[in-house]
Amino acid sequence: MAKKQNKLFIIDWGKKCSDGRYAMIEAASIEDAFMDADSIGSPAAMAEFKIKTTEGDDGGKIKYIELTPDNPYSGPKLSTLKWKTSSELFRSIHC
Repeated sequence: MAKKQNKLFIIDWGKKCSDGRYAMIEAASIEDAFMDADSIGSPAAMAEFKIKTTEGDDGGKIKYIELTPDNPYSGPKLSTLKWKTSSELFRSIHC
């Protein structure tokens, strides 16, 4: 059986977090990522981190997103990610 490839997930620690509100974590599934993040703190929400590949100015492929909740200079807004709240993730693991 082939080993499941890890994915990259983005964590939103919540509006009350003063520093480093957003973070990245690597795991095989969003449930595994939530469990790992939960050992660090209490994430408010989490989303699988998928970046569209686009043509850059130099003709090469680039993958880019800014970790700012408002008006990035380039790339998609964080609000376009399909966020799952902590309660949704908790239910999917424990129910």
